[in-house]
Amino acid sequence: MSKADNFVQFIDKGYLETNSIELQRLTISAYRLLAKGKPCSIAEIGLATGLDPKIVEEQICSLPDNTLERNGDGDIVALIGLSLTEGNHRFIVNGNHLFTWCAFDGIFLPELIGLPAVLKSSCRQTGNAITINVSPGGIEQSDPSSAVLSLVSPDAETCRTNIRGAFCNHVNLFESYDAFALWSKVNGGELAIDMGDAAIMAKRRNFERFPDVHLEPNENGCPTHYG
Repeated sequence: MSKADNFVQFIDKGYLETNSIELQRLTISAYRLLAKGKPCSIAEIGLATGLDPKIVEEQICSLPDNTLERNGDGDIVALIGLSLTEGNHRFIVNGNHLFTWCAFDGIFLPELIGLPAVLKSSCRQTGNAITINVSPGGIEQSDPSSAVLSLVSPDAETCRTNIRGAFCNHVNLFESYDAFALWSKVNGGELAIDMGDAAIMAKRRNFERFPDVHLEPNENGCPTHYG
């Protein structure tokens, strides 16, 4: 089995121990609320999904601890890749400046929030800027056009205890395959794919993670339709 096949298998199996329709629904709504650039409360997620706040809290607590961050008021400031806390990958939505835990997050999130976004990062080898314009339908533009995404395929148990250490920190943008090759000689990178394949992987990831949710683009970022 190739390294690419291993990553596809990781996407298909996922790492969450549970993935109820309620968890799928509230995750989408939390993403869309966070995309407005401010923390979201359990009550807001409940209102957006029509779920009782107690159920929202129970479902949120079923997630691995390392996939969620809250502020002092108990409101969510980061959830499975999308964060209000500064990081290496800037994610701009409707003028709101957010961050993602890894570069792949910035490619699959626009479909989930139903809005176009700009992913800004830098090549891990050269430090040069990389900008990816992503719509809910996929990648619209890559600057430079030669940019590639590095990937790894960790085991599910490791991700449940340390998703950023096991996966996110290793998933970055490089300005070219050559830049990735130079970096991987020193850092042991597993795999890199171009933006076309990254968009395909993003679609597959969302389909596997949200099988019971019908995603629709939304101009104002309001909760998606569930079906």
